[in-house]
Amino acid sequence: MPRSDRWFDGDDPTDARELTFLESVRAAAGTWGFDDLRPEGTATSIDVEDGGLVVEVRVPHLSSERRTLRVAYDVDAGGRPSLVSGWTSAHAFEDCCCGGPDADVDLYVVGVDADPEQCGRWAAAWFARQLRRPVVRREWDRPRTGLTTLLPGPATGPAYVEWTVADPDRPLDAHGGLWSWLARRPAAREVRERPRPEG
Repeated sequence: MPRSDRWFDGDDPTDARELTFLESVRAAAGTWGFDDLRPEGTATSIDVEDGGLVVEVRVPHLSSERRTLRVAYDVDAGGRPSLVSGWTSAHAFEDCCCGGPDADVDLYVVGVDADPEQCGRWAAAWFARQLRRPVVRREWDRPRTGLTTLLPGPATGPAYVEWTVADPDRPLDAHGGLWSWLARRPAAREVRERPRPEG
């Protein structure tokens, strides 16, 4: 991500409406007040494949691969603007909408007459909501006895890790799929990654 004191630095918009949208998002970001979020944790890019503008926030303190919030803004999707959002990995937007948008969580605007400034406010409000949601990491250790000791996997550290984002509760990410059956048991550890515990 670019190093800058300006929120959502990066690729320059190619359309005046994109610039208005971006300035609206930037103005809101300056009022968020998250102690652990800095401008260099945000970026802007042009979507080379689909066109439009992508604004993103890397969520601080998450160890999950899916720790980037993205909103794609298209000024003309069938004659009207569109907004599509999601929690994604650092390199892929596609992994955010598996099974389609979640009506309780995702920002998904199509077929609505809205000016670029309003679209920017919606995108910024979505970012702020997501940044306030708690994220918990649960870890399960590899069993030390039984036939499962013959299975491949880490000899030390957790065999299975699962991240959940709350309000509402949704799975965010998981690691160690071969060991996912361990999640039927109580976790060995539970760590709140966001918001950070005080002190």
